[in-house]
Amino acid sequence: LGLLKINEGRFYDVFINSLGSNKSGELLVEIMTSNPNLKIAYSTDGSDPSPDSNFYSGAFLYRKNTIVKAVSVKNGSYAGEISEADFTIHKAIGKSINLVTTPSIKYASGLHEKILLNGVSFTGDYKDGEWLGFEGKDAEFIIDLGDTIRISEVSMNFHNKVNDLIHHSNHVIILGSVDGKAFSVIGERKLLKTGRPIVNVKVSLDSTVRFIKVIAKNQIIPDGFNGAGNPAWIYIDEVQVN
Repeated sequence: LGLLKINEGRFYDVFINSLGSNKSGELLVEIMTSNPNLKIAYSTDGSDPSPDSNFYSGAFLYRKNTIVKAVSVKNGSYAGEISEADFTIHKAIGKSINLVTTPSIKYASGLHEKILLNGVSFTGDYKDGEWLGFEGKDAEFIIDLGDTIRISEVSMNFHNKVNDLIHHSNHVIILGSVDGKAFSVIGERKLLKTGRPIVNVKVSLDSTVRFIKVIAKNQIIPDGFNGAGNPAWIYIDEVQVN
């Protein structure tokens, strides 16, 4: 699941973004256009939106497995390309997140740490603003779920573009806390090196917590790879909590 933005440089593009969740845990979606004077037509059933009906008027609730399509409209006709998006629904969408280690600003999105919990997952390009990059160090952050709840899994994706010195983490540690002060390990996963371009890591748990600390260990680039012997980059996208 992920977000598709078409022809971002065009004057009449539209952008479909998540706004996080409301108090009931439902995902809110907003649509913007590069020309605010134009109307936006949209659909939520996967069909192409009609240029003369169902105009966007404000953020709306996202239904699971829905495909949202939107297009800018001028004088009853399409004024740009159709953009589409779907989102990953989980317990941590829109929740507070604190970065313990600072990511690189080279490819940072304007959303910064919020991109880890914005519902957008499995995009292919680590430069597209949906990945957070850590240069030569572990990635460590703390998620505040807002309430103490039972969780069974934490998962995330790592980019693995080895020619660009980007390697997936080989050791992910999940710690939990009820007060945000005393943390204990509630799960971990060690991985062997793989050649897959995107590596999904799932850590099974059975714990009741409010705070989740994630530590994704960096690795020294192995022999035989570009940059061997140097610390690798780590790139992470959506952290899903279920």
